[in-house]
Parts: sequence; C-alpha cells; structure tokens
Amino acid sequence: EWYRETLGDGRPIIIYLHGNVGTRWDESARIETLELILMESSFGDSTGEPSEAGLTSDALYLYDWVKKQSRGSLVCLWGHSLGSGSVSSKGTLTLHGSAVDALILEAPYTRIGEVVAIHPLIKVKPVTFNFLLRNIMQKINIVFANDENLKTLTSPLLILHSKDDSIVPHHMGQKLYEISLQTQKRHNTDVQVKMFSYDENLGFSHSNIYLDPNLPNVVR
Repeated sequence: EWYRETLGDGRPIIIYLHGNVGTRWDESARIETLELILMESSFGDSTGEPSEAGLTSDALYLYDWVKKQSRGSLVCLWGHSLGSGSVSSKGTLTLHGSAVDALILEAPYTRIGEVVAIHPLIKVKPVTFNFLLRNIMQKINIVFANDENLKTLTSPLLILHSKDDSIVPHHMGQKLYEISLQTQKRHNTDVQVKMFSYDENLGFSHSNIYLDPNLPNVVR
C-alpha cells in the first residue's frame, strides 16, 4: 500500500496529537508538512471515552506501528496543548523500555489541573466551576502531570510556546523547559533540550504557531 512505502522512504515522520478542541480535519488544514495526524479517542469520529490512559494508549499504539513501518527513519511525536500530555506521559517516553526518537511540545502545560484552575469559567464562579471541573477530571482519570513526567526524559525535546498564549501561559512551557534541562543534567546525557518562544507582537497565541514561516527550520 502507498502509505507503507511513504512511511519507509527515509524521510523523518511526525505524529501530531491535537489539542482538546482539535480534529484531524482542523489540523490537516493548518499543517502542511506533517505525515500523520492522530485522531484521539472521543474526538471527531473516533469512538471511546476521553481518559489519560486512553489518549496515551492511542499515541503508543500509533508510534509503535509507525516505527515498524519506518525502516529506521526518525519518528517524532508532536503534542499540542492537551496532546502534549499524551506525548510526555511516562509510558510514551519509555516505549518498550527505549526512548522515543524525538518530542515536540507545542503550548504545553505543567499539569492539566493547573490549566483548569485558570480557566475563564473559574473567574465567573470560582468555587462552583472549580469543583465541577476537578470532579469531572477525577471521574475520567485525567491528570497529565507533564512537570513530573519530564523528569524521566531521555529523548531530544523541543518546546514551542507563544508569550501571548491566553489558554496555557508561557511560564508553564518555561517551567517544563527548566525541568527538562535539570533532567538532562541529572542523567548526564547530551540529549538536546531546546525551547523556542514567540514574541507577543506576532499574535500566535495558543493555536497559531503554525503560521510561523520559519517553523520548518525551528523544528529541524
């Protein structure tokens, strides 16, 4: 089949995991150079219920399958917003006991609960909405503690974050970058850990980093 030949033609492969309001149709329209876009459980026409285990399992399964088809090509996991949690989960970081080839985290959060705590609804009725949102996350078992998971990082990492991000504050990406640098030093490895921040005047906010014409060079 054509896609097996394409995946094994020697070029790097990127698996893109979208944010909480994304679908593969949204992302295919805005990202022109990516090989595969994963429609995560419960999004778009995918079945299943959203959970940390389910979303992580989706990422693991696809990465494993693509790696087998890649004939040794680099396979990179790219997680945007909610997708950054699946990409940086402990299970994904050490697939079958080995580090994944490379990671890109776009607009990543420290942990999902900290994003919920600053949601606009919380400002309207802080006690009510804080209780409801946290209760929902507990029921569907979603934590996504990126700040904790990246302490086991052994893969090359690039963090992309816009300073005017109104959904996930830039300081969260900065904190994850610092944690990853500490992990690199602790493991005494030469694995690359980089962060690229976009100025507020560019107006990329949470979802428009793809508009950067220099993005292919940043990712390389």
